[in-house]
Amino acid sequence: METPKYIVNSLLYSTLAVAGCVVVGVPIAWILARTRLPGRDTLDGLNTLILALPGTAIGIAYIRAFHFPCRGSTSSSPVSGSCCRLVLCIRRLPYTVRGAYASLLLVHRSMEEAAASVGATELRSFRDVTLPLIWRGVLVGSAVLVRDLAAGGLGGGSSSRWAAGRRSRSGSSRSNIAGSANEAAARA
Repeated sequence: METPKYIVNSLLYSTLAVAGCVVVGVPIAWILARTRLPGRDTLDGLNTLILALPGTAIGIAYIRAFHFPCRGSTSSSPVSGSCCRLVLCIRRLPYTVRGAYASLLLVHRSMEEAAASVGATELRSFRDVTLPLIWRGVLVGSAVLVRDLAAGGLGGGSSSRWAAGRRSRSGSSRSNIAGSANEAAARA
């Protein structure tokens, strides 16, 4: 039976994609919320643009662009190994960025300034002060991410279920459509 292997692969890839999204998404959210760098709006637009493209189109584009075995892959298929993790990470990055960004907007800058006034570097004040305050927002983006990746893979099919021979929306999908990420994360 190969089903357990596929379940383990789904959980492994979704966990690695979440780790990649957190490592890349939290700094992007910090740049968007805490700096006034030129190009910040462009970065926000590119991050949001990922949501506008269908997952299937992104997958086909990656296969066509990288039609050779990816680094870290033992297979000749271009969709295995690091390419699969990269596609999963990029596809779900906006959810992590939005959750972290919203949490950063709730944490006042004076908290970081207070840490800096006693000699903490920016990185240390982020790690010791800001990150403990925003972890729930990061968790919201990651919880939705893990649910979608583990259950639906690239297609995100976990937002619907089959009941009595017809397709019906789940509660967390309705919350996502209504824009309530907190409610969606609580139901996930």
